[in-house]
Amino acid sequence: MFLGAKKRILSDALLYSSIISFVAGVLSALVRIVLGRVPSLASDMLNDVVWNVQSGISFVQIVLTFLVFVFFWRLLRHYIETVPAEERRQMGLLQEEFLGKDIPSLSAEDVNKLLEIWGVILVGSEIVYQVTSSLYREFIRQISVFSLSGPEGFGIYLNIYTKTHGFKYLGMMVAIVLGITITGIFLNDRYLKGCGVVLSTLFLLLFAVINRFTFTIFGRNVDIVMTSVLFHAVDMAGLILLAIYLRNRYRGV
Repeated sequence: MFLGAKKRILSDALLYSSIISFVAGVLSALVRIVLGRVPSLASDMLNDVVWNVQSGISFVQIVLTFLVFVFFWRLLRHYIETVPAEERRQMGLLQEEFLGKDIPSLSAEDVNKLLEIWGVILVGSEIVYQVTSSLYREFIRQISVFSLSGPEGFGIYLNIYTKTHGFKYLGMMVAIVLGITITGIFLNDRYLKGCGVVLSTLFLLLFAVINRFTFTIFGRNVDIVMTSVLFHAVDMAGLILLAIYLRNRYRGV
């Protein structure tokens, strides 16, 4: 069976969860600006106050995202269960016959599968991301002793930090790319499939080749880890664009 063409379950779930992620990202950035007082030779992530506040923000983000997907999953199940299980296949055939080209792009069952996949990605992978971030933070703490041994030691510390920072985002990035690609497969959308390939290639390029970008502001060199920029751009803005794309291009998704 199919939902109504104006029913927006998956795209709404993605939109609300990505807005939550965007707000959490902005708050985390503000926390780093306002509370960050770590000396210049250390990484911002070693500031305990900043880390604890950001962890609290991430916890709230995970809970809210979980509630969003639970709400839309229960709403979708309510729509599906209005038709007895033994009649759903026949209902789908009748809808295909009478609605013609106006039929929704995916069946209710396929929307349900994608909703569960994205729920695992945006909730489960976010939990894994927070755990691996904690482990990575401990690794950076251990090698930070290099930064205290003079310019040469700081160079070693900075090189290790920038070359390994992509591992912090690797798992979550792979999960998001898989989500985009799987959605493209369900919808037979070559643009979404291509987007998955482009994001994968770009992340590997930034991770393996470019690593960081350095610029000068107010006479001070600032290093930006490029994998971090790409990940947060995809996590905060990219998913909002994905939700809008699905709403505008596909019926009943």
